[in-house]
Amino acid sequence: MEPKTYIQLQEEYGGKFIAIKEKQVIATGNTHKELVENLQKSHIERKGLIFEFIEPKDVICIYNISIKR
Repeated sequence: MEPKTYIQLQEEYGGKFIAIKEKQVIATGNTHKELVENLQKSHIERKGLIFEFIEPKDVICIYNISIKR
C-alpha cells in the first residue's frame, strides 16, 4: 500500500489526531487522549510511532516563528 499524500489524509482524517507506523495510519482519535486510548485498547506500543494532527480539509494554516534575541 502506497503512503497517502497530505491532501488524502485531510480528506479521510481531517480534524483528527493520527498515529503513523511505517508510513501507514494505524490509529485515530478526535483528541490526542482518545488516540492514545485507542492505541492502548488495540495493544499497540507507542514506541516508534509518529503522532500528527491533520488539519481539516480546505484549511490553510500559517505559522509564524519569531526568534527573540
